Amino acid sequence: MTDVVLPPEPTIIFSVTLYGDVDLCRVPELHGLVEEFRLGQATDIVIDVREVGFMDSTGLGFLARLYRDAHDRGGTLTIVHPNRQVQRLIAMTGMNRILTVLDATAS
Repeated sequence: MTDVVLPPEPTIIFSVTLYGDVDLCRVPELHGLVEEFRLGQATDIVIDVREVGFMDSTGLGFLARLYRDAHDRGGTLTIVHPNRQVQRLIAMTGMNRILTVLDATAS
């Protein structure tokens, strides 16, 4: 007989797809997404950035806030399908050590 261990509660995932440039012009939208996560019950976050052409420190700040909030709930933040610019930005800042980054070849 095989023992089956179920998690104590199902995981709720907050999923976001970003597109275009993630820069200073997007602050109100990004702030709204952070607030939406904070008001919800999700623990884990998945952000699809396959349609992002450019990201600057504004986007990094957004990712850092979401990471902290997810981490405080015992969850994770996963970035999927980043282009080279976004991958490089995340790696240059060392955020690749705390975020899970899955590129297109990993899926």
